[in-house]
Amino acid sequence: MDRPARRISLSPDARTLRHLVAMVTLVAASVAMAMLAGGCESAPQRPVRDYGPTPPPQRAPREVRAMYDGGRLQAALPETLRVPAVLAAARTTLSDRGFTIVEHSSTAGLGKLSAEPPAGSRELLWPRNVTVTAAQTPRGHRLDIDLDPGNSVLAYAILDDMLRRLGR
Repeated sequence: MDRPARRISLSPDARTLRHLVAMVTLVAASVAMAMLAGGCESAPQRPVRDYGPTPPPQRAPREVRAMYDGGRLQAALPETLRVPAVLAAARTTLSDRGFTIVEHSSTAGLGKLSAEPPAGSRELLWPRNVTVTAAQTPRGHRLDIDLDPGNSVLAYAILDDMLRRLGR
């Protein structure tokens, strides 16, 4: 009842082998002819102009350093900013957030702005008042944002919005 195992031959016969060699030769000859003939016509190339070395991408320098401590955010601003411009950015930022400006004084070297929160928002999350002071220093400008009571998240948000308005 045992059947003899059937042997399968994996080697091709001579006719199949000759046919395979002929096909490979034909493909290789076609590729060689295409390479020698130059293939398709390419589009005419535009002349390349040399404008010199490519400068590295410009990154905005980290010009502003800020530190929050005890209800006051102190920031060192670059000297390219002017006190009136800083206070104008503070005024717009606070007005857009719903604050009412109650005091505003500014000179070329010193400015102060006080604001109260929107009416009806005297909750724990809103400060009772915000005072922004900008002063010219020998190294640039100093900005103080005082919140009563302190709220570091709001102080940094106000600073960030002011810097965006100043293009920083």
